[in-house]
Amino acid sequence: MGLNSDSQNRPPTAQTAEGSPVDGKWLRRAMDAFNSSTSYVDSNFRKQWDDSIRAFHNQHPSDSKYSQPAYEKRSRLYRPKTRAVIRKNEAAAAAAFFSNMDIISIEAEDQSSKAQVISAEVMKSLLQYRLRKSIPWFQFVMGGIQDAQVTGTVCAHVRWDYRVREQEEAEPVEEQGEDGGDEENPTQKNLPRGAFTLGGEPEEPVEPVAPQEPVRPKPYIDKPCLDLIPVENLRIDPSASWIDPINYSPYVIHMIPMYVMDVKDKIDSGEWLPVTDAQLASSVDFGIDSTRIARQKDRDDPQSSDTRAYSEIDIVWVHRHIHRDRDQDWEFYVLGNVTMLTPARKLEQVEFHGKRPYVCGTFILETHKVFSSGVPQLGKGLQDEANEISNQRIDNVKFALNKKWFAKRGKDVDVNALVRNVAGGVIMMDDPTNDVREISTPDVTQSSYEEQNRINLDMDELLGNFNPAALIANGGGQAPARNMALLNQNTGTLVEYGIRTFVETFLQPVLRLMILLEQEYETDEVVLSLAAKNAKLFQKFGVDQVTDNMLMQELTLNVSVGMGATDPSQKLQKFLTGMTSYTNILKNAPPGMNSVEVGKEIFAHLGYNEPSRFFTTDNPQVVQLQDQLQKAMAMIQELQKKAKEKTDQMLAGIAKTKDTNETKKEVAHIQESAANTRALATHYTALMKGHNDRNAPKGSGNGGVRKAG
Repeated sequence: MGLNSDSQNRPPTAQTAEGSPVDGKWLRRAMDAFNSSTSYVDSNFRKQWDDSIRAFHNQHPSDSKYSQPAYEKRSRLYRPKTRAVIRKNEAAAAAAFFSNMDIISIEAEDQSSKAQVISAEVMKSLLQYRLRKSIPWFQFVMGGIQDAQVTGTVCAHVRWDYRVREQEEAEPVEEQGEDGGDEENPTQKNLPRGAFTLGGEPEEPVEPVAPQEPVRPKPYIDKPCLDLIPVENLRIDPSASWIDPINYSPYVIHMIPMYVMDVKDKIDSGEWLPVTDAQLASSVDFGIDSTRIARQKDRDDPQSSDTRAYSEIDIVWVHRHIHRDRDQDWEFYVLGNVTMLTPARKLEQVEFHGKRPYVCGTFILETHKVFSSGVPQLGKGLQDEANEISNQRIDNVKFALNKKWFAKRGKDVDVNALVRNVAGGVIMMDDPTNDVREISTPDVTQSSYEEQNRINLDMDELLGNFNPAALIANGGGQAPARNMALLNQNTGTLVEYGIRTFVETFLQPVLRLMILLEQEYETDEVVLSLAAKNAKLFQKFGVDQVTDNMLMQELTLNVSVGMGATDPSQKLQKFLTGMTSYTNILKNAPPGMNSVEVGKEIFAHLGYNEPSRFFTTDNPQVVQLQDQLQKAMAMIQELQKKAKEKTDQMLAGIAKTKDTNETKKEVAHIQESAANTRALATHYTALMKGHNDRNAPKGSGNGGVRKAG
């Protein structure tokens, strides 16, 4: 597809990209950038990250007074308010992102271009397939929003993973003498294996055989990858812009823990420059990282050399550097700060799009800060006060239930029995009145509960946590349902604001980089055919095959998660309300109304970022009129059919009546002819009879008397 990819469509590596010779300039620059950024992080953000991670694990800060020996026997409870808020925000994010699997909206830059529209349909289907099948999308989103809340910053590396197994070497060709010929037939020397001549006669010319194209090996891994990076493993310049620190920073350093055997494999394959075992050993333990230790929650660091012996499965640190030099990005790898593993190459030779394949996002916006604060930092003061009140109340309860005693020094008092305070026990002493005195501690639990409730309310208001149990405990359970819904809506707005910030600063940039990778490296015919089938290209556009030109188009991506998306029931109710309102407006739309803009305005107020995905055309009024026209045409056709049937019935009746009348007419004519015939016959009979009477002889038949004629 791309100009920078090889015949196997693999992403460029050190073997395929041309670079500048290895010199000390880039190594010195790498060391200076790493040392300065690490010093700044350690001085300004390391303590903040460690305390936030410990708060997420329900642990006090490392310098807390509860870690001192004086509080060893005191209550050291850590109330899990911070963890509860983060977990609720994660649950709200899961409801917002995964209540509808179709959360991605991809549109063409030019809606009038058929090629771009087809590309948008294919890319949306392709991206949905990859997010469901190839990428652990749920873990990535939930892990990302957890990192963004805990440390304040979430980092990701977007790449394409392409791996091909090494081909087996061909069997050696059997030798035919020193020069490759046949010793018994000298004329057969220097002939290819299998060729043979007779009698030493000159060989007939043989047509040259065209070289066969090498067989393309089939990769066993060919898919996009999204890697979450711990914030402590990424270095950027502290003075970079807070809007886009990755791209505005003069350098980006990715600290990658790798096994020794993987580094050696890359060296053996020629992708990386050779290094010595001593250099590998010096990069095994690259300092103790307190943030990594805090994340393990009092466990040993699994990436430290203290937990394992140096071997092939030991961890070494490889740093990937991207530095800007004269308005151009250069990329190279360094083994720790020891030696360079690759020469410096232009980033556009390694990444075909020429962009830095890293994204940094946040859950809480803080202007003019490269690394924003997390949820634990926002509520740190209130969390500390809640812990203090809770621990003091528990100590007070213990003192109230288990009295403290004053015993005179040097007197024969059974101190152990006093400490045990066993019910029904006997304590021996010489003078109970003067040697021992009971100290009573007043019970202040009621006032401490009141103070704790106020701190809880302040913390919930600050972090946007709606806690019905706390509200009921404070007597708010008797409030009307409308007031409860408003309270939940107000607190939910803060959660939705954080989720929207996470989408805008992290998810959308990650998915935009994924689109570029899909356009360049996607060659899986099965995946492409499934994407075309799911996008219904043939039904919509008459296209049954996905080509490179379809994918390489300008597209716009949006994540369809907006305000009001954390409660599925409310989300459905809002959608139905918006659709009903929009439909009612279309029924009585005034002339000249832009129905598309009206729909966008309605759904935008309901929290939908891209409502145009609900419409199949740019003008829903036209669709409505077309539907009405189709219904009218169908009704007209039905009426015409009924009219034709009635006309046919009428014509059949007329024809039948005509035939009946003709029959009656014929019958009457026949009857009249028969009557006329009978009358004529009668008349002829009478005439004949008269004639016979006149011509009869006289005296015959009538006495011989002839009547006058």
